[in-house]
Amino acid sequence: MPPKRKTSIAERNSTSKRRRTDGGARQFGAAASDDERPFVSTAGATATHSTRRIWQTTPPTLANIALRVAAMRIQDLWRPSLEMHTKAMLKELPPDLIPRLFAQLQIYHPTILKSELIVTYFVPRSPQIVLTGSLTGATSQTIRGIAEYAPSDLRLLELSGLPPKVLSDTKTKGLFQKLPRLEVLILRESKGVGPVLVTAAATHCPKLKQVNLNDTQASTESVVTLLSSCKRLQTLKLAGIPHLSKTGLKPILNYAKDRSGYRNLLSYFPHLRRLDISYTTVHFNTALVGGLPPALEKLIIRCTPTTGPELSEVIPHFKQLRTLDIGALGPGGKGTVAMLTGSIFSLTPPVLRQVTNALASFEHLERMSLAANLQITAFESDADPDEPTAVQDFIRRVGRRCKYLDMSDNVSLKGSDFLYLVPDPEAVDFSLAAVSNLEHLKLSNTKLDDEVADCIASCTNLRILDLEATHISVYGYKTAEEYLKHGKNTAIK
Repeated sequence: MPPKRKTSIAERNSTSKRRRTDGGARQFGAAASDDERPFVSTAGATATHSTRRIWQTTPPTLANIALRVAAMRIQDLWRPSLEMHTKAMLKELPPDLIPRLFAQLQIYHPTILKSELIVTYFVPRSPQIVLTGSLTGATSQTIRGIAEYAPSDLRLLELSGLPPKVLSDTKTKGLFQKLPRLEVLILRESKGVGPVLVTAAATHCPKLKQVNLNDTQASTESVVTLLSSCKRLQTLKLAGIPHLSKTGLKPILNYAKDRSGYRNLLSYFPHLRRLDISYTTVHFNTALVGGLPPALEKLIIRCTPTTGPELSEVIPHFKQLRTLDIGALGPGGKGTVAMLTGSIFSLTPPVLRQVTNALASFEHLERMSLAANLQITAFESDADPDEPTAVQDFIRRVGRRCKYLDMSDNVSLKGSDFLYLVPDPEAVDFSLAAVSNLEHLKLSNTKLDDEVADCIASCTNLRILDLEATHISVYGYKTAEEYLKHGKNTAIK
């Protein structure tokens, strides 16, 4: 039987304030842009902002300093008296420094990066090419230049956020014909990318290990071709693809059944480690996972119609997970505004308890999101007051062990739900007596008030805290700031 639930935050916190431990703040990387897709705000409250800058703890290398200075002074180096010498030096630049200088130029002088300059000096010999929508000098001629002059041993190609007039099925059909060794392909948010380009990549780039097609116009058939041709896939991101639905996945499932002897898709890709099908109408269930699923380390199924029973059945198979995003689960479709209402959400307290039971044994889990699950505390008003609620049980057994936790956009949360963030020196379980591992906590767009401040104050490992659009007062902010041991390294908003 779980331990009895305490009813007083102050009682739990009084001991923890005397037991704060010393130690430097841990370094923690921010989430990838693909994983941090914003939710529609469901709370109208506002709060005062307090922000501290997290300073770099290690000095930059001499190479980085030199590249930064060169990028900042590129206009001086391009003067008539130095232009020829600068061009000659660019052609002699070591291949591994080419993409790094190109990235610095995009920061300091993006307007000088015209198509001819990019193709002449930054496409040949470079081991990786990155063009984004913010680079105004990139045109369809630039894409054709990549197809013609990119080295055959190119390993990484990112063409993200490019408009259809720059990158599209009709204008750049031969893009991948000379890239047989390509391993990483990122085409996210390039709306002109469709079945022709995806099929071409599958045909000419069989060594692909990482593919990002988020928010493109890829068809189900082209995804099938990609999956069947690239057996080494480790990362597959299909978020927000409008044509990828539960019905559209049937050809993929049938392919896996006919060709591999397995009846399920993921069983066909044992090397797969990262999967993102968020913002689609794909159900993450047994029909997709199968009996021999890969050892996934990162799973994002945010805003999918996956039901509670489906989630409870498949989650126990993925004990190697390090990142899990199950935000806004429900049968409402692709995470639309209409979806963020009512009782269509799958993650109810009974389902959360089942998920918690599974995740409690996941030793590697570090990043977790339960954001925008509006039924997460539903129907618990009559629960036994001496037993932890579903959210409290999750925080006690899973949440406090993570480094990153996103509970934002859950307007029914209360301060008492976070009681178990506070260390309990009398707990038999050592993990409950220790300070939580949390380094990044998101509670934005909730109705949490000053009651939660004491719980937050006990998390002395925190480096990033998001309290935007809550009911926490200035006094609550000061309480949290006062007791965060490493306040000078903590960013609060």
